[in-house]
Amino acid sequence: MTRGTLCPGTPLLAGTSSCSTRRLLSPSLQPITSAAPGTPVLVTGWKSLPAAGEEVLAGSEVDIKKACANRERKRDLESALSDVGAINAARQADKEREEKEREIAYKARRGNRAPTMLAEDNSVQEVKRKYLRIVVKGDVSGSVEALVGAVKDIGNHLAGVRVVSTGVGNVADSDVMMAKAADGTPVSGFFCVHLFISASAMIVAFSVGVPRAVRASATQNHVPIYTSDIIYRVIDDVRDRVISLLPCTYDIKVTGEATVLQLFEIQIKGSYKKIAGCRVTHGIVQRSSSVRVLREEKVVYEGEH
Repeated sequence: MTRGTLCPGTPLLAGTSSCSTRRLLSPSLQPITSAAPGTPVLVTGWKSLPAAGEEVLAGSEVDIKKACANRERKRDLESALSDVGAINAARQADKEREEKEREIAYKARRGNRAPTMLAEDNSVQEVKRKYLRIVVKGDVSGSVEALVGAVKDIGNHLAGVRVVSTGVGNVADSDVMMAKAADGTPVSGFFCVHLFISASAMIVAFSVGVPRAVRASATQNHVPIYTSDIIYRVIDDVRDRVISLLPCTYDIKVTGEATVLQLFEIQIKGSYKKIAGCRVTHGIVQRSSSVRVLREEKVVYEGEH
């Protein structure tokens, strides 16, 4: 307390968190009837926990509700505008990297740069990297910070995690829109956020609830929500999703080699087809195997028999 006297039943506002004071407790958790300036006090009755350092104001219930609604609208507007700007900036950066990649590939084809150096270019590797975009909601700010620190380093140069938004409290419809917008097209204003069609982001709800209406909105917008109160399970789920983003690798196993000795033409159902007479020089050549035909060390055909 810095000014005034606080009593039970007083409506309070801190940031966007409101409270109808239920009980006042001393540092030793003993009930007290009032708190004067300079008195440390524990206040119960908060609908959501305010952030550390927020100024606590007292007023009538009507004034507190109006002030809380105004602050929430201002916060949502500022958050949406900043997110739109960040998304557009990221899209522009990706576009510039793609243009640089095409330029490097063009130079490599023209012989101005060795093809092997193309794979070593960091900018090309960054373009190819895929991200699992997540929105993190937690019960307290400490849990959110711990969870973000644990998942942000998951991945490698091919796939990783990008945290697009964090917050304290239950999952809201704005979080669903944020996740949906994380992988959409650039927009120019706040009201365009709801026009995104595709999304690859997910919401991580750590020790918080998901209202039924919000869950229905997430299902409709194809935004997955993962809920848990155990941090290592969240980490395991995020790691599995990042692994699923990794590109598939294919191993080619040569089972046999043959050399074409002569071409023949045979008549099949009224038409002539060329048949290659081959000599197997290594391994076994089977009817069901795929083939690759080389001429002067260049692939001229690849497919089925």
